[in-house]
Amino acid sequence: MSPAGIPAAGLFAAPAPASVRRDRARADYDRTVAQLRDDPLHGQTIDGRYRIKHRLAHGGMSTVYLATDLRLHRDVAVKLLYPHLAQDPEVVARFEAEAVNAAKVSHEHIVNVLDQGVDGPHAYLVMEYIRGRTLRDLLRAEGALTPRRTLELMHDVIEGLAAAHDAGLVHRDMKPENVLLTAAGRVKVADFGLARATTNHTATGTLVGTVAYVSPELVTGEPAEERSDLYAVGIMLYELLTGRQPHAAELPINVAFKHVNETVPPPSRRVPGLAQDLDELVEWCTAKDPEKRPHDAHALLGEIEHIRATLTDEQLDVVAPAALAAADRARAEGPVAAADAADAADATDVLAGDDDPSVASDDAGPDGATEVLGQRSGAPSDATEVLPAAGDHGRSAGDDHTEVLAPDGSSHGDDATSVIPTDQAQTRAYTRAVPRPAGPADAPAAAAEDGGYDDDGHRDGEHDDGRDGAGALTPRQQRRQSKLEQRRWRRTAQVPTARLERNTRGRGVVWAVIVLLLAAILGTAGWFFGAGPGAPVVIPSLQGQPADRAARELAALGVEAAQRRVYYEELDNGLVVGTEPEARTTIRRFQGVELIVSRGPDLFAVPNLRGRTAEDAERLLADAQLAVGELTEEYSESIAAGEIVSQSVTPDKQVRRGTEVSFVVSRGPAPVPVPDVVGESLDDAVRLLEAAGLAGEQSGTEHHASIPKGAVVSQSPGEGKLEWGSTVSLVVSEGPRMVEVPKVTGQQLDTARRILEDAGFAVKVTEGTFGIIFNTVATQEPAGGKLPEGSTVTIGVV
Repeated sequence: MSPAGIPAAGLFAAPAPASVRRDRARADYDRTVAQLRDDPLHGQTIDGRYRIKHRLAHGGMSTVYLATDLRLHRDVAVKLLYPHLAQDPEVVARFEAEAVNAAKVSHEHIVNVLDQGVDGPHAYLVMEYIRGRTLRDLLRAEGALTPRRTLELMHDVIEGLAAAHDAGLVHRDMKPENVLLTAAGRVKVADFGLARATTNHTATGTLVGTVAYVSPELVTGEPAEERSDLYAVGIMLYELLTGRQPHAAELPINVAFKHVNETVPPPSRRVPGLAQDLDELVEWCTAKDPEKRPHDAHALLGEIEHIRATLTDEQLDVVAPAALAAADRARAEGPVAAADAADAADATDVLAGDDDPSVASDDAGPDGATEVLGQRSGAPSDATEVLPAAGDHGRSAGDDHTEVLAPDGSSHGDDATSVIPTDQAQTRAYTRAVPRPAGPADAPAAAAEDGGYDDDGHRDGEHDDGRDGAGALTPRQQRRQSKLEQRRWRRTAQVPTARLERNTRGRGVVWAVIVLLLAAILGTAGWFFGAGPGAPVVIPSLQGQPADRAARELAALGVEAAQRRVYYEELDNGLVVGTEPEARTTIRRFQGVELIVSRGPDLFAVPNLRGRTAEDAERLLADAQLAVGELTEEYSESIAAGEIVSQSVTPDKQVRRGTEVSFVVSRGPAPVPVPDVVGESLDDAVRLLEAAGLAGEQSGTEHHASIPKGAVVSQSPGEGKLEWGSTVSLVVSEGPRMVEVPKVTGQQLDTARRILEDAGFAVKVTEGTFGIIFNTVATQEPAGGKLPEGSTVTIGVV
């Protein structure tokens, strides 16, 4: 097996015939169609919102599907826990915690989490769907990248990683498979499935990660931290520049031990012509001691920007041999054969530890392959693995002996790698057992064998004569050689070779020479520290000045200035934010100063909020790194109630992070006054209400003495204002009631009047010829029968 876990013959064999390639393509197509047909979730809708299209990948705990968000009409990626895991409350809780952790980070270079929930047997996580390819796909196609492209891609990767670290998250599985490249060329860091909040992390008996990129401290059982991710970034830098990973072995456990016991060689050993700055960058990121790595992702980001600004175009465009070989293969074999050369590279392997295997990575390659180590002879070094923690691997590794195959597939006995325990006591014993170089002449050979570093961790040429393979010395090695010769000369000069005769004149000459030498040394030192490169200089305050003017001011002081550009909210592009060291610090001229130059504020596009609800507006503004301003309401005849009528900032305008955007929410149409329709006929009343923007509806009938039949007796409400389109209830008259006229002749006047009025009649009294004498009703008109309620009954009183 080759170091990447692919048979060497598959990499260098002659291209397959066209008919074979067509058969393979047809078989892949048939498998895809069968997968769509057999998947029980195909076409189903999750939580009434996400309609499943087809499967994208699957891993140890979940499957990822392409789905359509029916509410927002966009494609999304939906991660679904396997049904048996979705029944476990502890697993679901961990799954939900993953969504909460990932949702803390919203950055242009990180795949955003959009939603999470549980729908019956399905626990799901919704992420944005990225169309494009992975960084691994790019490496397969091009073999290796130029330093210019490498630094550009890794700059965006580290920006996203810095945002995650600022939110308290450690990725724990950084590798090319988890870096997505959109069709527009944007970089997105994906799969925080292994991420854990740093405040909640505790070491366990199982190491989760990818052995090709795992840091030494994780192999030895220490908890993951931000600088563990930076170690993986250093391995990715090496791989992008050279086209190969720095450590290779047939078994993943051997690769993990190499991270602990071997240093990463400089990439220039594989790619002649690479700048020393790139070697030092890889060396810095992949230091075995986390304390010797970059303090955080922001520090690494600044160094990458500095290297990009200082390297020449020739140094940035160096082409690696792997890139040339990939181009030759592509021309010779065609696209199908080139794709065949990298099959099975993304499989996910699991090496069982002491914990439940359910904690295995949820990482899945593009083909969704998941394999258990032991079912095949060699695992690819870029697969996600679960390795035993420190102290446990000795039981499984034993004294196994593994041969590392050369790129051509041949085996070299000198490259055999022993499986080394990683607990501290055994590691020290192993280190003492390894023979050290016999002498200075053997140092270069020993350094070459362990990847460009000697047993003390120094780079080639920093000990003994420091000669390279051709016998020549680099300028750095020449300076060190000169210092060694000067030390030997001083030691030799202290040993007298003969006894001098007592000669006063000779002694005076000696003293004169000594005085002259001292004067020359003091004069040189005085010039160096007084007016030369060692002279002290106080760094002036340069904040707010244009960068070129600040550089000229420093040059006038004899200080060389480098530049580092950062986003800064308070200063425009090109103005100096500050210096490193800070202003008013005293330095020596030769030390130089770094100018921190503003790139201006980090600008974000304002989303279009018109027609959306207030809740949608708040989410869109948060995604755009903007703040919610004042929310007001107003009546609108054209916008439905609850939807946004207008916003304070024009859509698509570029504004600074955190800018407040206010918006107006519709209350619907304004209320209208209720007209008085009592006494109107029912039809006329309805027409009057509709003309006012209201609706009229008959709610009942009643008799009324004065309002004719068919006219409106009463309305509800009778006055005030109602919202547009509201309904007014109407009561319609049935006319007066017919009432039996009571007979009151012979009754006293007051009694007769009361009886008639109680019956609903009006009473008219006429007096006799001689007036009212007896106060008794003598006549009544009418004297009986029925009359309409409210009619008048006339009575005569004597």
